[in-house]
Formats: sequence, C-alpha cells, structure tokens
Amino acid sequence: MKAIIASKMPPSDVFWVDSRGDKHSAKHAFIKRNSHRLKREKKLYELRRSIQPFCLTNMASRAHSDPVELAEEHDYQELRHPLVVPSISRDFDPGFLDSFSSLPTPVTREMNFYFNYYKSTCSKSCYPFNYNEMGMWWWQKAIDQPALVYIILATCALHRAGITLDSASTEATQKFVWHSLKFRQQTIQSLQQLIHQTPKYGLEMVVLVVINMICVEGADANMETIDVHMEGLRKFVYLLGGLENLDHLTVSGIYCAEYMRCVSKNCLPFFPISTIWKHEVLEASKALKKSYNNQHLGRFGKRFSESSWSRGLQPGFKLILQNFKLIVFRCEGIFQGTATSMPMECDFLILWSHQLLSFLDETGAIGFQDTLRLALLTYSSIRIWNLDGCPCVQRLVDALRSSLERKLFILQRSAPDLLFWIYFIGAIASQKQGREHHEWFASGTIDAAKSLRLQEFDDLRLLLKEFCFICRPADKFVKDLWDMRLRASYLESNDKNPDE
Repeated sequence: MKAIIASKMPPSDVFWVDSRGDKHSAKHAFIKRNSHRLKREKKLYELRRSIQPFCLTNMASRAHSDPVELAEEHDYQELRHPLVVPSISRDFDPGFLDSFSSLPTPVTREMNFYFNYYKSTCSKSCYPFNYNEMGMWWWQKAIDQPALVYIILATCALHRAGITLDSASTEATQKFVWHSLKFRQQTIQSLQQLIHQTPKYGLEMVVLVVINMICVEGADANMETIDVHMEGLRKFVYLLGGLENLDHLTVSGIYCAEYMRCVSKNCLPFFPISTIWKHEVLEASKALKKSYNNQHLGRFGKRFSESSWSRGLQPGFKLILQNFKLIVFRCEGIFQGTATSMPMECDFLILWSHQLLSFLDETGAIGFQDTLRLALLTYSSIRIWNLDGCPCVQRLVDALRSSLERKLFILQRSAPDLLFWIYFIGAIASQKQGREHHEWFASGTIDAAKSLRLQEFDDLRLLLKEFCFICRPADKFVKDLWDMRLRASYLESNDKNPDE
C-alpha cells in the first residue's frame, strides 16, 4: 500500500495548486527550494566543465626541461595518484562540496595544483580537527571573492615549500615560495578593490582576508608585515562592533591569526577571549571531555600530573596541561584513524592555544614553568598545527633555547625527566628551522637520556608516551636520536677501557 501511495506522489520539481485550499507559504517554500536546487545543479555542471584532467606528457621528451618544472610535475603526479599519498594527506571525506566551479578568477594549471593540494594536505595543517567543515566554510566565503582565493593559494604554496624543505631541490622550494609571494601580491591588489565596495560587505570580507594574510605572514615570520596587518585588523574589528558582534567562525579565525602572530613574535595576544565565543566552545566541548574521561589512558601523559615537580605548578597551568593531554590524545586518534572529529573540536584547540599564549607565571612559585610553556607551544606548533618547516618555528626554537639555558640548573636538579622531554622537543623542532640549534638540543637529549639510564629503545618510547608523545611510523628522527645515544655510549665505554 505504501508503494502505491508513494508512486502517486508528485515529483519534487512539480507543485500542485489546490484552488480551494491554496497556501502562499507552501508556494514560497517550493519556489525557494527549487531555486536552490537549480543553482546547485548549475554549479556542478560548470565544475565538470571547468576542471580538466592532468596532462602528463612523456618525460623522455622533456629530458632537457627546467629541473624546477620537473620537480613540480612530480608533485602533480603525487596528487594524481592518491595511493602514494601518506595517510595525513588523504582528500576531504565524501560529501565535501567542491566549489572550483564558482571561483571568481580563471583557474590556471598552477592554481589547480594548489587547490588540489589544499584539499589533500594543507587543510589538515590549517585545521587539525573538523577540516571538512572548515574547508567548506572557507570555500563558500571565497566563491565570489578573489582576495580570499588568492590568500588561500598563498597559504598552500608556503605550506608546500615547508614540506619540501628537505625532500626537494632548493630551486623547487624557492619556486613554491615565489608562488606564495605572487599570490600575496594579488591578494593585496584584490583587497584594495574590496575596501572600496559597500562598507558593511567590504568590512566583513576584509576581516576574513586580513585574518588569512596574518596567518601566512606569521608562518613566514615577516614581522613588519604582521604588525601592519594586525593594526588594520584591530580597526576593522572595532568598526564592526567588536568580537561579540562577529560570526563564531570569524572569531575563531581571528584567534588563529593571533596564534601565528604570537608564535612568530614570541608575544602576548592582543584580542581577549570573547565571552560568547568561549561559552559556545565550552558547551560543545562537554561531550568531548566526557568521551575522553571514559578512555583508558594508561601511562599516557602521566608525568604532567604525577611527577613531584608538577605539584609546584600553578592551578591554572595544571588545567592547561590537562587539556593538552586531551588535545594530543584526540589528535593522535584522528591521525591513526581510530577517532573522528567532534563539533567545535578545532575551536577547543584554538581556545587552549590562546590560554597557553596568555599565561603568565606571576607567582614565580616554580622556576621553569615558562620554559615548559614554551615547550608546549613548540610541541603544538610542530605536531598539531604541523608548522615544522615554516620560518616561524625558528623564532620558537630561539625562544625555547634561550629560556632553557637560563633554567638548566633548576631542571637538572629538580626535573631531569622534564629536561629530557624539553631537549627532545627542541631537537625535533630544529630539524628544518633553527638548524643552528639542532646539535645543541640533540646532544642535550642524549646526555639527559644517559642521566635517566634509558637502556632500551622501548624505554625511550615509554618515557615519551608519559609526556604525551606518541611515535608515528614516519618519525624516523626518534630512532636516529636513539642511534646517536648508542654511539655515544659505545665511544664512552671505549674511552674507559682503551685496552679492550
């Protein structure tokens, strides 16, 4: 019977008019729904026409081509064949809306490469959690705004340069940097046109563009440019009525920009936490914390709460460490595919980052709390935000070493296990940026490991786990550090027994 009734139902694009009981609201809803459907179909049709397949010509016929172009062609092939892309570089989940068709600028082959790179890799670094939703939101904003398109492309190019810092030729890395600079210049040109549009629309969109510009310049550690953009952002936010009058995701973007600015300049945030925004994030995080509390964590992160040195930390900083354990646990679960993002989880990370940046040790109750804060900031930048390779990490490494050198004696005496972890974080952070500090951090890690009497590689991995560091399959540097430790022990034993 249900099948018969269903077969008599009118199709969704037909509206039957009842002359005796006609309802104006029903007609209005039908027209609106049909209009949206037609627009979606038109965009999908234009999308299929606009995106051309990659043309991979015979490499033998291009033996004398520019090596930079050949390196880029290799990158195109990586994106063409997803089977060779590592797990962190998988595409958006099914259901993600691809909006290339509606972009306000002609899509060149170069731009198409970075669009695909944004979907496959860069979005995961920009938003470690909820990258589908955030990617969708930014693309919707960029549909009719060239400035936003160009700054997203600039972000992708700079991120690609950071990733290829060790694996590609210097010329290829420089080419990606040049692309980023070119897209930034096009962003500024489009932004100048945008500012002359109607005030309300212009200001709202200008804020979104400037947010991304600060993030890019912050990652590139361009201090003067960051200050100029930040001053403009302050004025625009003021003209729009302050943070409380802005959209939730716009406020999230502002705090992301603050994070990049503070990381690159080692300074305090300018914008305070919005009361409305914070309330929404904390309400959404209740389910996240409930899920976390039900997990059996074992020894994960226990050193931050059970060590003797942790008792002297300020209560507010203990809460920061507790949330740090939650964030890392969730991040590693998502990376390994054993967990999925929950609503506003990325916002919870942003809130935690802002609190970490803003925290000051006013009591001086424990001498190395700020050094630990910098280590947490360095960890989150390279392991959660995936900024390793970006010039801003150089600033973090500089600040971490400077702070550690001042507190070295206190840590050696009262927290040798924490000293090992801080050395270790500095060593992995300085692999690509701040290389002049890498040997100092690596040798410090080895010395600290010897003082802790770590005999086996499993002992090292267990200790790292107790500091919330989970070794991933790609973490070859952990094994390299351990091999350095074994070589140091071997040479030391030979020095003690020269006749053997």
